[in-house]
Amino acid sequence: MAVYYCSAYFCDRMISVSVIPGGNPVARANPGSFAGQHMICGDCKRRFCYQCVRANARRFDAALCSRCLGTLTDPADWPEVRDRAAPAELDLVERGNELARSGRDSEALAAFTAAIELRPRYIDAHFYQGLMLNDLGRPDEAVAAYRQVLGIDPGHLGTLLNLGRLCMRRGQLDEALAVCEQTLRAEPNFVLGHLDRAVVLHLMHRLDEALAACARGMEIERAGTGVGSLPDRTNQATGQSVKAAILLDLGRHAEALAAVDAAIAGGGATSIDHQNRVEILEALGRGE
Repeated sequence: MAVYYCSAYFCDRMISVSVIPGGNPVARANPGSFAGQHMICGDCKRRFCYQCVRANARRFDAALCSRCLGTLTDPADWPEVRDRAAPAELDLVERGNELARSGRDSEALAAFTAAIELRPRYIDAHFYQGLMLNDLGRPDEAVAAYRQVLGIDPGHLGTLLNLGRLCMRRGQLDEALAVCEQTLRAEPNFVLGHLDRAVVLHLMHRLDEALAACARGMEIERAGTGVGSLPDRTNQATGQSVKAAILLDLGRHAEALAAVDAAIAGGGATSIDHQNRVEILEALGRGE
């Protein structure tokens, strides 16, 4: 028996491959966490839960891999797929990721670019190319790479998240907000999409809307229905951090203090959280 995670971005469903008659009993008892059916990419050999397969089929008009656009096959074909040589462009992307992990961004970029030349609609290659271009201080080209991904898959959450944040950092708030709206049209339960939208609205001084957007993201996270929810509860701490900053600017200092303390207690607090806490305490006349 083997257990895999679905290879689609931000999907946390597990895939159980078992020879036990009737299947893995744990998987049968937890249909919300385990996929009942799955498919395998014939090129990159990744496995995808059937829910993601169906969602991607609506975007691509075929059962294609959301990572490399290879053709998806039935798990019964695994013995043949397993022994099939990977196309050269997949080896290039794997090599590019190895180079990126070792800090050799320029060489990694060259590998991703070469992969795109061999497979122009290779989603992961365009996405990683955008990451490298951003890291190399070439934001205009990074935006172009991310736009290439969205031209193939308009609902690619990883790309939408990175593009929106890049627009935010560049002060392009109207563009950032438009990307956030596109993200939430693609996946209304994407928690980070709601929190990023709250940050953009905060930067635009639309404070009541920002607070509502933050509250919506935190509500989805608490309900356990969020896409992109993290097991270490980081999204909850992030939501409290965003909430505290908005409440501070609204002058609701007691509520802001409770939120920033929750953010810090939740782990992963940034220097901004600590700076905000000092400012909140000063506003409350408490010099701790």
